[in-house]
Amino acid sequence: MPRFLERGIEIFTAPGVVPGFYGVVLIILSSILMLRALRRRAAHLATPGEGQPETTTTNDNTRLAVAAALGILYAVGLIGRVPFWLGTAAYVFAFIAYFEWDTASDRRQRQRNLVIAATIALAAGLGVWLVFEKLFLVRLP
Repeated sequence: MPRFLERGIEIFTAPGVVPGFYGVVLIILSSILMLRALRRRAAHLATPGEGQPETTTTNDNTRLAVAAALGILYAVGLIGRVPFWLGTAAYVFAFIAYFEWDTASDRRQRQRNLVIAATIALAAGLGVWLVFEKLFLVRLP
């Protein structure tokens, strides 16, 4: 495959420049947030008292683990194995269904929420596919 320089294309017009820039910015901002959280946690452990935020609960850790597992399942298990729009719709549906599930609501409300989640998931899956394939002309797996 010809390289960009062989085709007379500037390196800054490469398709990965903008996402790469976003990635660098996300790494920098994430690092800042992590350092702030670590400093606050160290301060909290050093001076326990009233009015301090609660420590992380098991529920928070479970939610984090489920979000990570869904992301990994999407990236490793769905992408490339099923049509992109369907994999994206399944991921969005599972994410919404899990995080919006309310055991305190009645059955009819939960069914309604699942229908809404399915509608949003299909719209997101098809929307992302259409934007990338038809507008940006990016071939998706």
